[in-house]
Amino acid sequence: MVTNMVSDEKIREALDTLNSAALDQKEELRDLIDQSYSNIKDFFEIGENRFSSTMKQGEDKLKHAMSGIDRRLHEKPYPLMTSIAIGSLLLGFILGGTGVRPRD
Repeated sequence: MVTNMVSDEKIREALDTLNSAALDQKEELRDLIDQSYSNIKDFFEIGENRFSSTMKQGEDKLKHAMSGIDRRLHEKPYPLMTSIAIGSLLLGFILGGTGVRPRD
């Protein structure tokens, strides 16, 4: 009977040791996951900031270019209207064909 108590105590000690080791591993694993999540979150935040700044720069460049075009069109609208008319006429000829239809 004394042997059973000794072996029960040893089993309990072993279980307690395993339990504490498992808790330590659990904390280490949780810390590792938190750190990985933090790194991924930082990566996407940096990417989002770069994308936003690039979009803002592109928007500013486009506004600047369009304001120049708008100003030139208000100063001299006739070259644009002439270009559109000639382009429409050519497109009509190309799509319309020669106008000669084959006989049935």
